Amino acid sequence: MKSYIYDNYSKEELEKIMNFTNHINSGYPTSNCIAKGHLNNVFFKKLNLTKICELYKGDYLSLFNEYYTIINQIMKINKILGIIQNEEGIFEFSELLDETRFLDNGNSFEWVEILNLCDEILFDINACIRYNNTNEEKIGFETAIWNFTIDGILFDLDPPKILKSNIDTSFTRKDDLHHKKRTLYRSFDEIGMKFNLLVTLILGEKHNSFIVKNQPDNYIEILIKRIIGSATSSLIRQQIREYLMMGISKEENFIGHPIEIVRREIMIKEKSDNKIFIFVAGTSESGKSGGINYLKDNYPEIQHIKIRDVFPKVYEDTLSPLSFDEWQTVEENRDLNNFWKLFVNKVYEISDDSKNIIILDTMYGVEGMIELYNILGDKVNLLYIDAPFEERVIREYKRLRTDSINGTRKANLTITIDDIIERTINKDIKKNKKGADKLPQLTYSVDKQSIEINGGGEQFTTIINNDSTLEEFYTMLDNYIKSKLTKSKGYIKELKK
Repeated sequence: MKSYIYDNYSKEELEKIMNFTNHINSGYPTSNCIAKGHLNNVFFKKLNLTKICELYKGDYLSLFNEYYTIINQIMKINKILGIIQNEEGIFEFSELLDETRFLDNGNSFEWVEILNLCDEILFDINACIRYNNTNEEKIGFETAIWNFTIDGILFDLDPPKILKSNIDTSFTRKDDLHHKKRTLYRSFDEIGMKFNLLVTLILGEKHNSFIVKNQPDNYIEILIKRIIGSATSSLIRQQIREYLMMGISKEENFIGHPIEIVRREIMIKEKSDNKIFIFVAGTSESGKSGGINYLKDNYPEIQHIKIRDVFPKVYEDTLSPLSFDEWQTVEENRDLNNFWKLFVNKVYEISDDSKNIIILDTMYGVEGMIELYNILGDKVNLLYIDAPFEERVIREYKRLRTDSINGTRKANLTITIDDIIERTINKDIKKNKKGADKLPQLTYSVDKQSIEINGGGEQFTTIINNDSTLEEFYTMLDNYIKSKLTKSKGYIKELKK
């Protein structure tokens, strides 16, 4: 048995913990760990020895000990208590951390906390770069933001990020050029480490690993300025600017390159500047679908996206182990603002660059609409289409008893008025349980900083009563959408300035 013991623990005490069989999943993320658990204030993990032996032929424990000794002097890391190798494998012991401080498990943090953490990590990267410039070997670390606590403590040290000239210590798949490039770039190159930090912040939010509150829309721009400001030389600053403008050359590129991910996110953010959102709601069979089809067929500036088609894409991004329905319930109850922020970001991602107005249907929840205004401000609108109950029933009755003009639906001659009445009532009840009947009552607050139900300001919801002829309905829609096109052109004019 070989071991390195730090702090005040004895080898016997660590072996006792190592034999503790109840390996509790404590949420510590690491790709090299095959079992983990904790006892009292000690966290332990059994490392993937098979993987280590495939990637490194030397004495792993000696390398880890050397790395821990150096990195512990350079930056703030979690306290390692010991590392032991026996016939079962390699066991690493460290101080148990407070899981509420992890950027994981859906924990929420204020933007200022995230900004301070990024600044700390940039400072740590520079400390590593200074070490590398004065030593024959190179030291580095995995700068993924979720490998740190919000307090700036790096807690994932395996495998050791140390490059030696006399032995291959890179822990890369030697037959995979992309993997080797990616690993070395993100762990040792100054620009690679810093932009990996930014990319993992973006991905952590997209995967909903953690929630950032009060984050400004231009947070990527803010952090890029921080990264440029932290550059250790004028050459690095110039390279960053060139990479962001021109992209990475084919020779230097690899799958998931941090610079290219950031460039794509910047493009998504930029195309959102001239977008106007129109959410459509209304009573059942009031003419919403017909009205939307009329608008998208007659106005090339409009893109129609169904709300129900967006959330499954958001769900896929989060990599959640829950079912879709379970995930939706959990996220709505945990943080409704974040739930809709993920939705908005996905709409920007999938929207057409050439479309200035995005129409989304069907909106039910009044609380969701309030959060959308908090996120989008005056770029979000609510169109509520209503009609008298009797007319809604008659229209649906006639529609279902005739063949569909644009689809494959055939007339149902067995359906009765009573069937339609019952269905319409039940649909309205289902919608109203989610607050759909409160949507027409939304008004601006007096200071116009928020919207609320029956507030003291102007009406927020635009209500169109589809209670006359089809031509009159279309005229009302024309008048509405023309005002929004004028508003959209105003955004574009401001951008050009």
